[in-house]
Amino acid sequence: MYLFNSKKDKTPFGAVKVGEMVYITFKAMTQSKPDSVTLVLRQETGSIRKIALKQEETDGDGYLYSCAFSVAKYGLYFYKFSVVFDQVYHVTVGRDADGNARDFSDWEWQLTVYDGTFSSPKKSGGDIVYHIFVDRFAKSGETPAIDYGTIHQNWYEDVDVAGADGVYHANDFFGGNLKGIIQKLDYLKDLGVTVIYLSPIFSSHSNHRYDTADYMTIDKMIGTEEEFAELVGKARIMGMRIMLDGVFNHSGSDSLYFNKEGYFDTFGAYQGSASPYRDWYYFNKDGTYHSWWGIDCVPTFNKSSKTLRKFLFGKNGVLAKWSKYDLDWRLDVADELPIDFLDELRERVKIENPSSTIIGEVWEDASKKYSYDILRPYFTKGQLDGVMNYVFRKIILDYAKGGSALNAARGINDLVENYPKQCMDCCLTMLGSHDTVRVIFDLAGVSVEGWSQQRQKDYRLSPSQRRMATDRLFVAAAMEYILPGMPSIYYGDEIGLEGGKDPVCRRPYPWGKEDEHILNYYKKLGVMRGNLAGALSGGTQAEDYNGLLVIKRGTGLNSCTFIANTTGDPLTYPLDKVYVDQISGEECVDELFIPHNTVYVLKEK
Repeated sequence: MYLFNSKKDKTPFGAVKVGEMVYITFKAMTQSKPDSVTLVLRQETGSIRKIALKQEETDGDGYLYSCAFSVAKYGLYFYKFSVVFDQVYHVTVGRDADGNARDFSDWEWQLTVYDGTFSSPKKSGGDIVYHIFVDRFAKSGETPAIDYGTIHQNWYEDVDVAGADGVYHANDFFGGNLKGIIQKLDYLKDLGVTVIYLSPIFSSHSNHRYDTADYMTIDKMIGTEEEFAELVGKARIMGMRIMLDGVFNHSGSDSLYFNKEGYFDTFGAYQGSASPYRDWYYFNKDGTYHSWWGIDCVPTFNKSSKTLRKFLFGKNGVLAKWSKYDLDWRLDVADELPIDFLDELRERVKIENPSSTIIGEVWEDASKKYSYDILRPYFTKGQLDGVMNYVFRKIILDYAKGGSALNAARGINDLVENYPKQCMDCCLTMLGSHDTVRVIFDLAGVSVEGWSQQRQKDYRLSPSQRRMATDRLFVAAAMEYILPGMPSIYYGDEIGLEGGKDPVCRRPYPWGKEDEHILNYYKKLGVMRGNLAGALSGGTQAEDYNGLLVIKRGTGLNSCTFIANTTGDPLTYPLDKVYVDQISGEECVDELFIPHNTVYVLKEK
């Protein structure tokens, strides 16, 4: 038997900087003394480095070995151990699912090595993000007339799911705008929000605005640049920053640059090869063009175009113009952006505002994300400060629906180990987004796969489904607020807004018709997160304790412990001191009785 656990026997834990010393201790609990113990370090590119461990003195219990090493180049690495007896008998020691040593296992530990000059904005541990789909959050004043869609006259109408031709065109509008958001700043403050993440606000002809028409102007339905400046200023006074959604992989086909519909008075790329924007896009000989996922209304940018890059990243370009407002960026489909393109993007943002946080839309483990067969150096080279944490989302929702505490703990620990802490702290920990079904639907066990959009629109949870989903939501939301990263509320999730996939997950916020029971719980979580900011800036350890999921944050007096039960049976957890539950205010001592679908977040009194 061999003893090694990457959480206990490797220092420092998790990702390391280039040149930073890594210390390893390894114990062979064998009858015979090994001839040698070697750490086999493999770079993702295939190169192998072998590091001999030296024997240390022990108390007679097995044979203890150690080594210290550093890595000179950023990248993704993996390691395991090779143990040799009698010069011929070779044992490969890899890891198991919990990071412990396992005989004859080729499953390696991951070592993420990042550029030492790469730094991300430091987070307080108390941050909360609120994700607004601008057309559907709040409206103030009259909506300008348009000739490219319809405007709902009643805010409380339901969304359209198809036009007269039976096809959904995303051209029905409710008129949510910047003035409406300004009027709701007090509401956001009551939730503890510190970052307001806006869906795209630049000129467009769809309600989602991911098909940009003009990057230099704010959509007239949303407001003016003066109103945007007002929002930024008033939010800042209240302790909130703005995060913009940057869509730089593609534009709209009816944009100023492509101009397929002739909407603008420019000579667009679609209109001829002499257009100054022609090399911004990919055209085939027959006049057809490349578009994102084959959707012809969003032609893909040729991201190697020098003039495109100058327009986006130049000192008078798009990023320079908007970054002057001291804001953060979320990057749409970040894995579609070439490595050098993302390098230039980050450089410009950080020149304009070093405190800006850059978040990428990445759905997988971003530390080992491949796109177009290329390993993306998001966190190793230092391109993204964080990502939308869809990995945590799956872990949270699976657990809240009765999944294994052991599986949840394993998933949490692995991701925490793989991400540099500075990046993990910047990630958006979320339960839903504009690209997912509403969390209350998911937690009710409703699967909309194969459903028509009309069926999704018409479906409502039964009272019993909603009660069950709410109980699960209280577990999931508390877990979201305790895990590392910044919890991100998709507007309306804090009141249990229902809905299936796009566009039904983009209903207007029903002001005056909130589920106060859920809303009040989110307000309590906001207070809790602010109170625990110190602990939530610290480390993270998750474990399965007899069926309970236990997540410990921070150390010593500056720590807290999340304990949840989704097993279906009541469970108990022993307490060695007097604690206070940070959600209910209840004092807890001796033994904690935890019913099904119940959460405690404990801090020592």
